[in-house]
Amino acid sequence: MEDVIHWITEHKEEGSLNRKVSHSHPDPTANEAIGNVVREERRKKHQKRKQNFLPGKARVAGDTMTVESVLGTASYDRKSFTGEAPGDGSFEAVVGVRPELVEILDGPAEGSIEAEVYSVMPAGSETTIYLEVGGERILSKQNGLKQYSPDQKVWLRINPDKMNVFCKDSGRLAKLAVMDAQQDQQNSIK
Repeated sequence: MEDVIHWITEHKEEGSLNRKVSHSHPDPTANEAIGNVVREERRKKHQKRKQNFLPGKARVAGDTMTVESVLGTASYDRKSFTGEAPGDGSFEAVVGVRPELVEILDGPAEGSIEAEVYSVMPAGSETTIYLEVGGERILSKQNGLKQYSPDQKVWLRINPDKMNVFCKDSGRLAKLAVMDAQQDQQNSIK
């Protein structure tokens, strides 16, 4: 049996509805090349995601901001607030964390949260792993080729200091993630 890839394009004609047209090519070599292009475009779409954005709730009381999300609860002192941080009170938040900062562990550890592997995409020098936690999808990028299976139970560890916190209503950054150089400097001052 011939393995033929079918792809669909949408055509918009003036004054009519969009129509979808199915295509395939009988030449297996051409069909494979077209399939590779389609798969590569899908892969590029997924790679554009450079940061995880997760819903949360935050509360500022005095010099402390407490943020709750599927990643757990984290508290921050005023020195990590930006000038855009709301005053005392609660607000809907969005927690941002870079995929390369999402560490995957094989077993539970202090400060880790349980997750389930959704999909794994080896990409040469790194592996992109989509995970599910509390109904939210989280992206992790790991150096090298990593082996995980869909539905595999894993644990995630994310340094809360490396998370950005945004005010959902204004879109403004309320708490800035600490970068390695800043954290090293803060640790040496203590």
